[in-house]
Amino acid sequence: KYIVSYTGVQSNLEVFVVVLAGDVNGDCIVDSKDLRIILTLIKSGKYDSNADFNNDRVIDMRDISLVSKNFGKKC
Repeated sequence: KYIVSYTGVQSNLEVFVVVLAGDVNGDCIVDSKDLRIILTLIKSGKYDSNADFNNDRVIDMRDISLVSKNFGKKC
């Protein structure tokens, strides 16, 4: 699953960012690094929009489930 987010319009150029759901660190692979980041965020209570894949402003098991679902996938 990919998440497409609209980031803006500049002149006549439309810009879109495609993110692989579960890829917290943006390295184009969903792996243990991403899982570790999410678990650290949950433990600390901190929020990072890069780890909030369902955009509910909470980092929780729903976000971890997307990491699990896409584990090993690459962009």
